[in-house]
Amino acid sequence: MELREAFMGRKGRFRLLERSLAAAEFPKDAPLLEVGCATGEGSAHLAAFGYTRVTGVDIDGEAIEAARENAPGVRFVRADARKLPFEDGGFSGIISEAAFSVIEGKAEAAREYARVLAPGGLVLLNDFAAAAEGAHTRPGIPCLDGVQSMEGYRTVFEAGGFECTHASEEYGEYIGIAMSLGRAYGVPPTEVGKYIVKAFGRDGYVTDFFAHTRLTYCRMVFKRK
Repeated sequence: MELREAFMGRKGRFRLLERSLAAAEFPKDAPLLEVGCATGEGSAHLAAFGYTRVTGVDIDGEAIEAARENAPGVRFVRADARKLPFEDGGFSGIISEAAFSVIEGKAEAAREYARVLAPGGLVLLNDFAAAAEGAHTRPGIPCLDGVQSMEGYRTVFEAGGFECTHASEEYGEYIGIAMSLGRAYGVPPTEVGKYIVKAFGRDGYVTDFFAHTRLTYCRMVFKRK
């Protein structure tokens, strides 16, 4: 099993998103945008929950093509998060599932999120986070090298025109990811590191990757001013 498949297919993957959606109380016809949709599972989950105006964007053209096959009822557009091809104020909410951490130019992306959201619109962000400012050790894994602390994310979004209305560390989610990957590979969570390293051709952090990287997980909500 490929690492990405193991990560994406874990049980309860969208439980944090569901909690944020319940609190947001978006109408079912609210225009929602998933930024960094990859192959469309998150957008498909939104559609399955009854949201009828879902758009997914990703910079990877092959991922977008796969998303169109996986969720034919959803609109998918290839786009850079730092330059979204949408009109000002056209969305009620933006969904970011383990996607903001990988974006280069986070400040630009946050400003774009503010531009395409209507006043009062929400960004629902669930992502890896550094356990403390400066704690992340950049293990050379593309999906983790851009991770910031929760305070770092807050600073970026507040500078982009948002206020943070919810911020919670979800360390249990991080542990759950380690356990899920362990089950997928049939090894203890402390041995998952060698599969991560193998996937990216790196030599570091083979033993107990999840402990060495000093990461956690977070659920945050930002409201456009």
